[in-house]
Amino acid sequence: QRRVHGGFRCDYAMKVTSDNADSMHVDPVLAALLEQLNNGQTALYFGYGSNLNGIDYLAWCREKGLTETTLKAITPAILCDHRLVFSGGERAMNGRRKGGVCSVEPLDGHVVYGVLFEVSISDVEMLRIKEGCKVGYYQEIGVVVNSLTDPSVSYTALTYCITPQWNRHLMPSFGYVSAVFGGLQEHSLPTTSLKQALAAIGFDDQSLFTSDPSLQPTVE
Repeated sequence: QRRVHGGFRCDYAMKVTSDNADSMHVDPVLAALLEQLNNGQTALYFGYGSNLNGIDYLAWCREKGLTETTLKAITPAILCDHRLVFSGGERAMNGRRKGGVCSVEPLDGHVVYGVLFEVSISDVEMLRIKEGCKVGYYQEIGVVVNSLTDPSVSYTALTYCITPQWNRHLMPSFGYVSAVFGGLQEHSLPTTSLKQALAAIGFDDQSLFTSDPSLQPTVE
């Protein structure tokens, strides 16, 4: 199935998801990717938000006393019929970001810009720790994304979104938005989805988007 979004022709794969891990209903896209990883192969991960910011990712590794590592970027990509949101509820407000954090939600006609990374099972284990999967904060899902450089090419990838329990929209801190903006700059990605997410939550500080080169994104 294909639809066109702002000049991009996006491919879709039908999938069934369930919040109940014991259910017979599974996400076939995710299941296939996890099978690859468990067999010692690599898979693709669609990164967005602050996970695009290499400095921020390394800072988290140091903070947690984990091996500093970087993910191998393959191509910039777009996730169609989804929007970027700032969410996380109380947990996000009381966490290291002190405000809403990025997630993706289905919404027709919208796209989320990100990057496809090649990941191993050890990379995914690190991402699961970072996203709080074991405590039910974020969940792993399978998605179909399109290459930004060649939208006719689609890929299956895993990514992370906030679980329904914590999916309450929340104003982000300036420092976190700065880290997200820095990640987009790092990979030369459009800021459209970020600006839409900020407008939706009522964040009206536009100083991040100034053309002044002396303004450097900061990481909290």
